[in-house]
Amino acid sequence: MADAPKSGGGGGGGGMDAFWILMVALVLFVMWVQGGGPARSKQEGLVVNPNTSSSIVRNPSNILRSRSTTSSLPDDFKSSESKYKGKVYLQSGTAASTIQPNQEYVIIGAQGNDTPISLAGWSLKNGRGERLSVVSGSTVQQSSVTVKIPSSGVAIFDPYHPSNNRLVPIILKSGERAIVTTGNQSVFSGVKIKDNFKTNRCLGYLEDDRSYRAYPSLTYNCPSSNDVPGITSLDNACYDFARSIRPCHTPKDIYVKDEGSCLDGNCKLNSYCRNFVQANYNFATCFATYSRDKDFVAPEWRIFLGQPFELWSDRRESISLYDANNLLVAKITY
Repeated sequence: MADAPKSGGGGGGGGMDAFWILMVALVLFVMWVQGGGPARSKQEGLVVNPNTSSSIVRNPSNILRSRSTTSSLPDDFKSSESKYKGKVYLQSGTAASTIQPNQEYVIIGAQGNDTPISLAGWSLKNGRGERLSVVSGSTVQQSSVTVKIPSSGVAIFDPYHPSNNRLVPIILKSGERAIVTTGNQSVFSGVKIKDNFKTNRCLGYLEDDRSYRAYPSLTYNCPSSNDVPGITSLDNACYDFARSIRPCHTPKDIYVKDEGSCLDGNCKLNSYCRNFVQANYNFATCFATYSRDKDFVAPEWRIFLGQPFELWSDRRESISLYDANNLLVAKITY
C-alpha cells in the first residue's frame, strides 16, 4: 500500500515528458514546413511524385541529361537545313498576277556559290494545304501541290533545228537565274519549243511579229544594226534603212497601193538592198554569226513545269523550294 502513491506519481511524470516531446516535435515540424521542407524534399528525391518516373526524379544526373538533350535541338535543326540555303534565292515573278499557266512563273537564282548548283531532283511546293478552300460549295482542306523541276535543257538553243540541240544538266552559277514557268513551252510563228533552254542573243527574233510573246520577253542583248557585217558598204538609202531596223527584227514585205511589195513599207530600196536586208536580219544568220561568242548565251534558263492549271494563288500563298534531299532551300509568302 505504501508503494501505490509512488507508482502513481511516476506515471504522471511520464505523461508530462511525452507532452513536451510532442510539443517539441510539433514546433520542429512547423519550422520545417515554413522553411519549404516538402518542396525541397521533392526536388531532392525524398518525396516521389507518382506521375513522374522515379529514375528521373531521384537521379539529378538524369534531369541534367534531359535538359542537355533539349538544348541541343536548335543545333540538330540547323544541321538538317539545306546546304544551299542563303546561296539560292526565290522570287514570286508573276505568281500573284496571272492565272494563265503559260504566263505564270517564279524565279530561282543563285548568288555567292563557288561551284555551280544543279537543280536535278529539286522541287517546288505551293501552300494550298495551309489554308481552307471552297470546292463545289463545301469548305475543305486540300493538299499542297509539289512539282519536280526538270533536270536538263539546251544551253545553246536553236529552235529551228531541234535535232542539233544538245541536252545538258540545268545548273546555276553565281549570278544566274531560272525562270520557272508553270505551263508548257510556247509556239512562236509556228515554231514549237519542246525543250528547257538558256536564252541567247538571237531568240528575240521569235517574238518579232509582236503577236507572240514569252513571259518575260526573250529579248536579250539582240545584235544592233551596226553589228551586221557589210552594213558600212551599203549605199546611203540602204544604209539609213538598215540602221533604222530595230534589234531582232526581220523586215517584211508590205503591199503598198500603186507601189507593190515594199520592205517594211519602204518602196525606194533597190533589189541589192532588199536581198542584203533579208539575208542578214533573221534568226538563222544571227545564230550562225554569234553563237560562238562568249556573250551569246544569257545567264538565264527557261524551265517549264508542264502543268495545265494555275499553280500559285493570287494571295495568301507560300512558295517553297526544296533540294534533291527534300530539305528546304527557300520559302516566300505573299
